[in-house]
Amino acid sequence: TLKEMIFAYYPPESHGVAAIPPCTSSKWDDDYYNKIYKESSGDADGTVYHFIETDFNYVKIGNLNMLWRIVRINGTGTIRLISDEKIGFSKFNDKTDDEKYTGYTYDNSAPNAGDGKPSTIKTYLENWYKENLNKYDKLIATERFCNDTSGRAEARLEIQNSSSDSWYDHTTGTTLFCPNTTKTYGGEYKLKIGLLSADEFMISKTECYSCSTGFSKNYGYMLGTPASGNSIYTTLQTRGLATNLIDEYYQAVHPVINLKADVKYISGNGTIDNPFIVDI
Repeated sequence: TLKEMIFAYYPPESHGVAAIPPCTSSKWDDDYYNKIYKESSGDADGTVYHFIETDFNYVKIGNLNMLWRIVRINGTGTIRLISDEKIGFSKFNDKTDDEKYTGYTYDNSAPNAGDGKPSTIKTYLENWYKENLNKYDKLIATERFCNDTSGRAEARLEIQNSSSDSWYDHTTGTTLFCPNTTKTYGGEYKLKIGLLSADEFMISKTECYSCSTGFSKNYGYMLGTPASGNSIYTTLQTRGLATNLIDEYYQAVHPVINLKADVKYISGNGTIDNPFIVDI
């Protein structure tokens, strides 16, 4: 399987399995790079393995002409990926006159039901999935995605809306446990495709002031975590995170999927020139 080959090439026990070092205002020591970090009880399903600042986390799916990056191995054993390049642009939602439109779905029948009206970005991603990933559907797991509408994200992430750089400690603020919501919009979802959360994005970073670490790009892209009011978090290359109104403008989109735990390995060693290849 892909997971077995990852650990065969880069065995965690000799690659510095450890708690994730805290994000600081300067780069990590070289000893921290290119390692797989194990976190016991890292998510709601168990032990996770984080791929932070690794150059061996590239994946190609069949003959799909795009690269993905491994975010982590989830507690269920599935392998979480984010597209290395943007697939296009979308608004989070076309409406902004109610806070409920920060929900990935809204007007749900109950909190966390996920059965309400779809947001613009949900429709956009699911249409893209049908056009590009349906052929590989049997490789892709239904997994947890968090659209945190509990109202606690901003305090948890300690966002500084000022001229100073935002940075925070992986071990205190960020979480892979989706906070419980009492709202009938957003919450935790089980999906085939979705967005990276603000927490996941910040966990990926080692140099918090820098745009060159983690899954940062030299442009901002949409995340799945609502901020205050009618805003959503996006990445910002100079300060980590920014907030934008959900219908303010079309934002770059990097989809997130999860490969099944038993997905078949074909070839490759995970580098950008020789990515891990999986296929049906």
